[in-house]
Amino acid sequence: MTLEQIEKGTKLIAIDECKMDENDENALIIGKCYTVNSANRLYITINSEIDEMHQFYRTELNEFFKISPILKEPNVLQEILENKFKFKYIPQHGVEAWCKLYNGFILYIVKTKKDDLYIAGIKVHETEISIPGFVDEKWIRVFDEENK
Repeated sequence: MTLEQIEKGTKLIAIDECKMDENDENALIIGKCYTVNSANRLYITINSEIDEMHQFYRTELNEFFKISPILKEPNVLQEILENKFKFKYIPQHGVEAWCKLYNGFILYIVKTKKDDLYIAGIKVHETEISIPGFVDEKWIRVFDEENK
């Protein structure tokens, strides 16, 4: 699916804050997932941070959003983590998580409850570092190749 093919129910991830000219407010939070409420050939609407029916013209969607492949197929990444990359499944307190030991550190992948997104963090000794952004198969593949 491309941004031009978006329909009602599609989940989008903000890549820009979309600062409003008239009041200097941010309509979006970078990295947050928004669900499309309606869509027609000219624009889509979402519940933004400042308006329940915020319209975006289809011609400007690339400036503000991306579609995560994880949102379309959330179960695929779980299978890839465990079977292809040999991560260990370690659910805790209702949160789905996986880990893998690399040279001197542990990489954790955690599935968010609300939006079925995956985030990553590293633990070295007692120091934990959150990795900004979301994780998909390409990100894991590159990370795995660079840290074998």
